[in-house]
Order: sequence, then C-alpha cells, then structure tokens
Amino acid sequence: MLTPDAPDSTASPTTTESITPAAGGYERTDINMRGVVVFFGLVGISLAGVQLGVWELLQMFRADVLSHKASQSPRASGSVAPPGPRLQDQPLIEYSRFVDTQDARLNSYGWVDQRQGVVHIPITDAIDILATRGLPIITEPGALLEKKNGASKNLKRQ
Repeated sequence: MLTPDAPDSTASPTTTESITPAAGGYERTDINMRGVVVFFGLVGISLAGVQLGVWELLQMFRADVLSHKASQSPRASGSVAPPGPRLQDQPLIEYSRFVDTQDARLNSYGWVDQRQGVVHIPITDAIDILATRGLPIITEPGALLEKKNGASKNLKRQ
C-alpha cells in the first residue's frame, strides 16, 4: 500500500545532471579518442614500414638477378639424348600391348598353378558361375584361413 508521503520509484528524476552529457558533447567515459587515434596512427606507420621493407627487398632481388648471367646448359648446344635407361620410348604402343595382354588373359583359359590344380577362366564364364552358385557365406571368423588350408566345412552356399 502506498502512502502519500512516500516517493514514487517510477517517477522521472528531478535533476537533469544524470542524463545530460559533459561539456564536450559526448560521454568521455565511453571511449578515449586520443588512444584510438594513436593506435590507428601506429598501425598506419607499421604498415607503411612493412611495405617499404618489402619494396626494398624486391629491389635487392631484382638487382641480384640482373647482375648474374644465366649459364647455358652443356646440352643446349645440340640435341644429345640423355643417358639411359629409357623408361618408355613409345608409350602408346606399350600401353596398347599391355591392354591386349590383359584382354587375352581375361578372355582365355590357363593354368595359375598346375601342381595344385588352380586355373583361370574367362571373365564372362566366371560371372555366370558366380551368378548361378552365389557367393559363399562365412559362418565362423576363421573360415577363410581354414579354406586356404584345405578345410572348407564352415562355408555354405546360398
């Protein structure tokens, strides 16, 4: 309950000192303009110094390059081939031979290891066999190692 003698806390202040700025037109406690000007002045001087230093460095490099004469390579006088080994004298022909041998192997029958009875078959036949039989299902983690050793009891077909 309010009494008539108690001041209202929501009333505006009666003095204008707390809301008027100082004589300079802004509040001097917010920013120090002298500090800002000095800071940006030092940054500008630093940048100018860096640019001057880089320019001097580039001029020094340019003078150094112009003072040296380029030495000519001993191979520049004639068309002497470099010493061997020559890795690929005719790369297109060699690539064509490589593709032909790979195609011949992919499309033919042959032995991989005749003593163990391992053969390779044409890729189209291998795809057909895989499509009809399906992939093996591994039932135990060590089944692949056992298959290499000759025991394939843990492999099932789909």
